[in-house]
Amino acid sequence: MKKFSTYLIFVFIFNLAAANWVLADSSTTLQAVQEDTQNLINIKDQENTTSTLDKKTEIAVRLEVFNKVLDFSLNETQDIISQLNNLNNLATSSKSDLRNQLLDKFQGFVEFYSEQKANLASTTTEIDLAGLKKLAQDFKDWRAQNYLPIFETATDFLLLNQQKTILGIAEKRYQKISSDIYKLKKANLTGTDRLENYLNQADISLKEAKGLWQKAEDEFSTSTSSIKGLISDSLNKIKETYQIFIEMSNFVKKLLK
Repeated sequence: MKKFSTYLIFVFIFNLAAANWVLADSSTTLQAVQEDTQNLINIKDQENTTSTLDKKTEIAVRLEVFNKVLDFSLNETQDIISQLNNLNNLATSSKSDLRNQLLDKFQGFVEFYSEQKANLASTTTEIDLAGLKKLAQDFKDWRAQNYLPIFETATDFLLLNQQKTILGIAEKRYQKISSDIYKLKKANLTGTDRLENYLNQADISLKEAKGLWQKAEDEFSTSTSSIKGLISDSLNKIKETYQIFIEMSNFVKKLLK
């Protein structure tokens, strides 16, 4: 019986260890695009204090910065397209339709940025600092009016679906650990009452995480407000659940000593 109990403990620790994974946050180049574009808009005309050669050099450098802003924007847009394409088994046809609509929008953004880069590379008209500032301001205004609202919708949509996947993984891990505790209890292992207390705490955190996710899904369907705060809160509850799993693992390891 003792050998059997020890075997069950090792199985339990293995399952807990499998639960100790890193929840990585996705990042974009949005901030870099906004900052570099704003820096171009804030250019000060130094016509009276700099030579013609210096001005041409500065303009060339700043045009290169604007070209990199377009590269950042392209990468950001293509990353969203990739993530949307990776969404599988969407629960409803309306979600599939939204995914396809977003893909069409972002493909249009790719074409716009590519056209801007081509125009910048082929222009034969000499541009001054004032012209460059206008170019940057027009680009910023276009993003604010056309790109950012769709970007916010897409990132909310992606976060909602990613969090659903994370919840599913956590719930499966909870069920496996619950089954292991039941086996340990049947083997009359000392300390299972403590493990059940931990499991109850994990259950509460998981239910709160799912409730926050459900609220986020409801708001996404009925409101234009961002759901990022709700998704962040739901994710924190998942992290809290995994922290409880870690504490359970540490407790079980002590039983082997």
